[in-house]
Amino acid sequence: MVAFHDRRRKQYESIEDLTPGLHLGPGDTLSKSVIAGRYVVRGRRTEEGRRYTLHEALPNGDIIQRGEFDSRRLARKQTSVIQPTRTYDTLPELQ
Repeated sequence: MVAFHDRRRKQYESIEDLTPGLHLGPGDTLSKSVIAGRYVVRGRRTEEGRRYTLHEALPNGDIIQRGEFDSRRLARKQTSVIQPTRTYDTLPELQ
């Protein structure tokens, strides 16, 4: 049996596919579209100002946090250099 890594270029088409997995609070904002088929930026209001969190949607439907930034632009820029999370681990060979 062979395990594999998710190498699809596009996974999610619409932001509505991801909103159920994100717990949005009052005053939170969300990017208008899915970035690179798997990333979304959420802005939330804090006492110091606004903070932007980069989230990654995994193939199994989980959404994980990948970083926190001072500006939306920095969060979007990070999507071009960040490696996708490894979602399928190599299974041990059957003997």
